[in-house]
Amino acid sequence: MLFSTNSYLAHPSGYQFWNPLPRNVKIFQMQEDIDPKLYSRALKLLSSRPYSERELRDKLARRGDAAEIEKIVLKLKSSGLLNDLDLSYNFASYRARSKNVGRARAALELRRRGVSREVAERALEQVYREVSEAELIDRAIEKWLRRSDLKELARLRAYLERLGLSGSLIGRKTLRFRLELEGRRDDESL
Repeated sequence: MLFSTNSYLAHPSGYQFWNPLPRNVKIFQMQEDIDPKLYSRALKLLSSRPYSERELRDKLARRGDAAEIEKIVLKLKSSGLLNDLDLSYNFASYRARSKNVGRARAALELRRRGVSREVAERALEQVYREVSEAELIDRAIEKWLRRSDLKELARLRAYLERLGLSGSLIGRKTLRFRLELEGRRDDESL
């Protein structure tokens, strides 16, 4: 017999539904010591966008005490709904791929969001293994030139530095770009 009779649930109509979970497992179990309104608020916040632990604690601090918030944060972490490492990786990956943000600036933004330095470094290591800063600089230069002229090379360098990209790479790439525009393509060693 594939299913035992214990795996079926009786319905008031007399129809029996198969229950894939054992009888002792409950699908949703609310702990009595957790404030359901505060927990509901946390779930509502997380459904709109991802939050770091600190951001969620700060948002919930207006509505509950620290002990309640800590219980909720632990429950959300154990259920996988609150994970700073995933948040860090996804945030840095998005910023690198779509906004051409370098490692230093991504680290700064993650620290502002309350992610610990160790977690942020683990995520950044993975992201910048996948995306090279040289590629980011090339894309940032292309983006810059679409909206400005080349005469402002100093502003371009400042823009790239604000993106948190490597200074030595910025120098090589902007020099190469300036030489190519002036028609001196013979300097390929840079």
